[in-house]
Amino acid sequence: MKRLLSLLGVFIALIGVGAVSASSPSGIPPGFAMPGIRVVHLDSTTVKLPLVASEHAVDAARTHWQWPSDAQVATRLVVFSDDDYADAAGRSIIQDRPVWLVTVTGIDYYGRGPTDDVNHEVHLAVDAVTGQVLEQFSFR
Repeated sequence: MKRLLSLLGVFIALIGVGAVSASSPSGIPPGFAMPGIRVVHLDSTTVKLPLVASEHAVDAARTHWQWPSDAQVATRLVVFSDDDYADAAGRSIIQDRPVWLVTVTGIDYYGRGPTDDVNHEVHLAVDAVTGQVLEQFSFR
């Protein structure tokens, strides 16, 4: 835990000195907007954290959720926050985390809500330091 907090401190320091690039149209999926979710693109060549490889993130995401073999998969290194993901006391637990955002498109993903919407992309946030899947979401 101390090591992770130390790494996050280094990461936050990198943000302060400009080693992290701002959001760009090519770095974040077009039209990416979901209430409570914030994403800022990172340049993996300037981040000095010991990151898992994007291929490892895809493997972890595929283990978490199986997608069709003809789906398109893209990864983006981002700073990820989900204001709506909270513990029992209501505290946000995913804030300013470096993650590989694994985006799977070209699929039919059926919602579980009252309208049974069909979305065509799924995003999986994979912790860029530990390689663990933090969450999965879809909104379009």
